[in-house]
Amino acid sequence: MLPVGGRAKCTRAKPTCGSRLYKVRFNYSRNMLKMKACRFLRKGRQSRDLDCQTCLLGIYSTSYPDYTLSVCKQIKKPELSMLEQEGKEDCRALIGITCSRVIGGSWSKLSKGHWLNYTLEAYARAIAAGGGAPVLVPLGQTRATFEFIIQRIDGLVLSGGPDIHPRHYDSMPLGGLADVDYELDLMELELARMALDRDIPVLGICRGIQLLNVVYGGSLIQDIASQVPGAILHNPDIDKGVMSHTVKIEPESLLAGIIGQDKIWVNGRHHQAIDKLAPGLKVSALAPDGIVEAVEASDRPFAMGVQWHPEGTWKTDIYSRKLFSALVKAASGSF
Repeated sequence: MLPVGGRAKCTRAKPTCGSRLYKVRFNYSRNMLKMKACRFLRKGRQSRDLDCQTCLLGIYSTSYPDYTLSVCKQIKKPELSMLEQEGKEDCRALIGITCSRVIGGSWSKLSKGHWLNYTLEAYARAIAAGGGAPVLVPLGQTRATFEFIIQRIDGLVLSGGPDIHPRHYDSMPLGGLADVDYELDLMELELARMALDRDIPVLGICRGIQLLNVVYGGSLIQDIASQVPGAILHNPDIDKGVMSHTVKIEPESLLAGIIGQDKIWVNGRHHQAIDKLAPGLKVSALAPDGIVEAVEASDRPFAMGVQWHPEGTWKTDIYSRKLFSALVKAASGSF
């Protein structure tokens, strides 16, 4: 809005190329104009509704020496967001996604770095496309807050992340073991147990399948390349959306019922895997070299894990979409 007494004359030009052009003439001092323009430019860069190359400058008029300015505002027709294009209109279940963490920038030169909780956006988009409402579950909590969260979510995704500390499966560190986050292990192990105790549907992805095996009492191969002679390359340097090898799905398994095939291509990228299979779990898919690629719990309605990354291929791969849709259906009681 223009202040009372402000001297401004606005004329609307004819729209061109799907945009509207406003030419605004203001009497303004040159220095004040620059200051206000920079201020509104900064605000414009932070605005969500600006999806155009031309920044919106909000300038108002007051009584200053004459200075004429023409400000152009180019507004594109709003486009549907990715969520509106890919998500379901009706969200049937609230799905928690566990976070990993990294150390971010410090507050100042004399401060330590901050823990940043994160997960890949693809998890959320895949869940939303399957009809679920994704919510992140960060670290830095107590058992009481985890209990509070568990009571409200309908399903849980144990996401990918760093290696699991061998201490959790009674082993010593071996050559090839990579980064571990012991506090993350404790959080996810506890959260997984809470979900399983309440029969909340669980889908473990990459690290998540290994975590399920550890929760049930199994162990892990700490590094496939150095511990499994003749293994195929399970950690290829390729894009996440590229399929890397096949898996054979066990007939009459939960996974077979979801996928509807006995063999599919997957986008595996991992250097650890299940070693000793835990009691209460059964293998539902194997790689050509015998590495376990999927497991499921025999004592739960829906608790399964896959060693590959369906969140990286759900847009182009129907079998990846089926996994997330199955999770949402199980979480909403319609599986």
